[in-house]
Amino acid sequence: MLITLNCLYVIRNEDLKIDSIERVLWISSQQTDIVTLNVNDDKSWPQVKKVSWLEEKIEKGYGTKLEKDPYLPKAISFENLSEETIQKRIRLRDEAWNCIKGLIALEPHIFNEKFRFEQIVELKSQTGRRDKFIYKHLRNYWLRGKTIDALYPNFRACGGKGKKKNPKSGKKIGRKRKTAYINEELQGINVDQTIRNIFDAAISEYYRKQDKHAVRFTYCKMLSEYFFVEIVKKRGVPTPILKKEHEVPSLDQFRYFLRTKDNQLQILKDREGEKTFLLKFRPRLSNSTQRALGPGHIFEIDATIADLYLVSTERTKIIGRPIVYIIIDVFSRLIVGFHVGLEGPSWVGAMMAIDNLVTNKVELCKEYDIPITEEQWPCHYLPEFFQADRGEMEGKMSDSLPGIGTFIMNAPPYRADLKGIVEQKFRTLNIKLGPYMPGRVKEEYRVRGGPNYVLDAKLTLRGFTKMIIEMIISHNNNQYIKNYPGEKGMVPDSVLPVPIHLWNWGIKNKGGFLQERERDFVRFNMLPKAQAVVTEEGIGFNKLRYASQELNDKGWFVNGKSFKQQIIYDPRCMNYVYVKDQGDRFIPCQLLPSFERFENKSLEEIKMIQFDEDVQEIQYRSEENQAFADLDAQLTFIEIEETEKTNAALRKAGTTDAERQSEIKESRRTEKNETRIVQAFVPQIPEIKIAESREIYHEDEELANQKSIFELLSELSEEEDEND
Repeated sequence: MLITLNCLYVIRNEDLKIDSIERVLWISSQQTDIVTLNVNDDKSWPQVKKVSWLEEKIEKGYGTKLEKDPYLPKAISFENLSEETIQKRIRLRDEAWNCIKGLIALEPHIFNEKFRFEQIVELKSQTGRRDKFIYKHLRNYWLRGKTIDALYPNFRACGGKGKKKNPKSGKKIGRKRKTAYINEELQGINVDQTIRNIFDAAISEYYRKQDKHAVRFTYCKMLSEYFFVEIVKKRGVPTPILKKEHEVPSLDQFRYFLRTKDNQLQILKDREGEKTFLLKFRPRLSNSTQRALGPGHIFEIDATIADLYLVSTERTKIIGRPIVYIIIDVFSRLIVGFHVGLEGPSWVGAMMAIDNLVTNKVELCKEYDIPITEEQWPCHYLPEFFQADRGEMEGKMSDSLPGIGTFIMNAPPYRADLKGIVEQKFRTLNIKLGPYMPGRVKEEYRVRGGPNYVLDAKLTLRGFTKMIIEMIISHNNNQYIKNYPGEKGMVPDSVLPVPIHLWNWGIKNKGGFLQERERDFVRFNMLPKAQAVVTEEGIGFNKLRYASQELNDKGWFVNGKSFKQQIIYDPRCMNYVYVKDQGDRFIPCQLLPSFERFENKSLEEIKMIQFDEDVQEIQYRSEENQAFADLDAQLTFIEIEETEKTNAALRKAGTTDAERQSEIKESRRTEKNETRIVQAFVPQIPEIKIAESREIYHEDEELANQKSIFELLSELSEEEDEND
């Protein structure tokens, strides 16, 4: 079977429906391999196939040769055309040919996608042509039969640009559908104003929503709602029966309408939302560096959760992922401060990063056994502004920053691009340190049965901090910043776009923004403030009590004296609170011993303990209430019983109230004697019969008439009562 170049073969599937229409572009000399292009697919590109594949399709009846080639360029007639139009067509054809003829000469290698891409990139640099232009004409050359005339501009699709067409006749205008080349009755329908109104309704209903429905989904929903013959029940559900494909607008017509709508910008905003549009699609006609007038004018600050797991100090426990704060100077890109800790992104973490900012970096690095000089990291200053993204930098805590001479510029919500410099630095951190971080979070590990990167953790918090310091020193002194928008004054000074060089040049030529503050001053001004109550029990705050000898000597805790006092505290450890004295001096006040169960605990932990105690009290309250109810019942019963007995005895005795009052002393004496006898401590001795004891011990009558010791004591007590 002879297979020749440029022939078209219609390939069908088992249902005898057209699967593809393949044009043969190249045949190997051994007649074993061919390169074909599916001309029925607008996105297809040449593919290498075996000759046996095509022969098998033909033998089984699934492949037929197309005798008439509908894709060949039509004979060009220059009648009724001006000389200018004729020359324009020829010129455009020749320009396209001169551009791609070098690629065509590279057959069959040009059919390889990777090789083709590399050649087109090189051709772009040589000719200045856009890759869209090159791809378009190269594909048209293959699609239309590999002739130079295949590159003629398709002016048949032109005409009335920008004008809506409303054809009154039933003749199909515009490009025919591919099925029309097989059957003229399948040419499709025209898009008139009625169809355009339907398009608009479907786009507004489904496409212009933040659900971001696909164009094809919108198109299918439109067909279901507007282009159906009838509605029938399928499995009990009303289902529209759609019109035939050639009786409805095509997907391409729908796409064209959508693509040519005037309000493309508003459609994008509707689909993405205003916030996402400003973040991803806004015009970018400036850069972040231009916001800063010099070093120290704007520092960007942000935090991220590092992509690795750490181990504890004793290295036997996994403590999770650390939080990394970075502060970077916008003008020079110098990293001026950082913090690595376990506190979640919060004001405490930001406070520690700012504390690191004003710390002498030589002393800081010395704590981690990293020797540097002042020139390698020359920053322990505050800026004029902090650029942040709300969060921990928005609220009462951050209101303390103006007190140390700096201010906050918070970006609007979802606008991380407004502090893109520090955001990009987090990405660089992961790229640079990633290969050296055991326990690093890896996307490829998140598969079933894959390695567990959590158990790979080896670094301690100190070890990871040392890595961050080394990375910062390298960045500040060696990182070449590509596409840095330098200023005119940097050109004669030959300033390298390296952070330390930009910093030093800016200090010399664009200074005036940096502020130097004492570290303790910055610390105490950043700590949270609160109102406490001073009483004789001490300084009361959050159900805790504090005191100091100095304040006691000043008479703060005198009984009966009470007043409110502002205090400063560190929520990470509530052992002390601080009271500001005259000037900038702070007096530490220690937690009282009666609250030692809260010693060395954070404010959060203390609140949890207090909450648990409150819950415990509430849970026990039902038992306490039940105990009161039991006691109340018993006491009430006793009260009633005693009252009834007393009233009965009074009625029986017939004693008047006056008599009862006059006999109080006598009655008391009698009751006391009886009570004493009953309550007397009597030793447990064997019982002695009274008759025998009289016979033994009282033979003498005089001895028998003597008073007992109990009778003597009773008389003595009565005499004392009378004297009282």
